[in-house]
Amino acid sequence: MLLESVALLHADGYPVSCRIIGNGPERDALTALASELNIADAVEFRHDVRGQDELYGLLKSSRVFVFPSSREGFGIAALEAIAQHIVAKSARGVICDSSARSIADAVKGVLTDTDLETSGASFDAESWLDNYSWAATASEVSAALAL
Repeated sequence: MLLESVALLHADGYPVSCRIIGNGPERDALTALASELNIADAVEFRHDVRGQDELYGLLKSSRVFVFPSSREGFGIAALEAIAQHIVAKSARGVICDSSARSIADAVKGVLTDTDLETSGASFDAESWLDNYSWAATASEVSAALAL
């Protein structure tokens, strides 16, 4: 879906680039799909990332992070639900349907929303984030366990 979204964004006049990090069994199929969609020059496949510092650097250098997953192993679905809750509360957060068109429209909205830039909305400045600090979490767990 992500590659289809990139192709839709290009067709809509938004020449975004896309970086896919990791190496898995779908890599060759995704490379072929990028070529088929005529976006191969806009997609960077990074299977050579070594260590968390390099990974975090790549993630932080992006303007938009897209994770089009409706299911993951290891109980990640619960973590995604929490992430959706946090994303939905953020001034810059966007939750969309699981389709290439919805993802493309959401990315376009984030990239073109000048109100966020001029309003000074900042993820770091959002006070509700204090509810998710280690201290707040430890307090909630202690209260729940009656410690």
